Amino acid sequence: IAHEVAHIQLKHAMKVINSAKRSAAVGEIVTESAAIAADGLGISRDVSGFKDVVQEITKTLFVNGYSQQQEYEADTEALSLLASAGYYPPSMLDVLQVLNRDQKNHPGGFNKTHPAPADRIKNVNKSVAKYQVPDTRSFRSARFAKYK
Repeated sequence: IAHEVAHIQLKHAMKVINSAKRSAAVGEIVTESAAIAADGLGISRDVSGFKDVVQEITKTLFVNGYSQQQEYEADTEALSLLASAGYYPPSMLDVLQVLNRDQKNHPGGFNKTHPAPADRIKNVNKSVAKYQVPDTRSFRSARFAKYK
């Protein structure tokens, strides 16, 4: 959850939306320019194909999700959020290790939009030591054991 909250705090969604808006605007400008040029040259041709390409690129931005760099940033920010909430930041490594083990059996989906879990583990390891929070996992584990 901290990772997803970090995306919000870092305004990653807004950056993707703004990028898509710019792509769409560029597409409109180029399409309109091509239409004017075609008219000026007396050429009757359909320029909507180019617009479709630009729209497809914009759609791809949303389907592909955040950039890998944004995923790494969200992981790093999640450590800070965990520490601030009193959770043990290295527990993020536990989650990533489960992903590392399980994602190999599930190609596509999550694997298409996120860096490899092993790479994310390396990234988190660069920052995790700076957070000095007591390990309270055993207390929470006992509390939630009945839900397993």
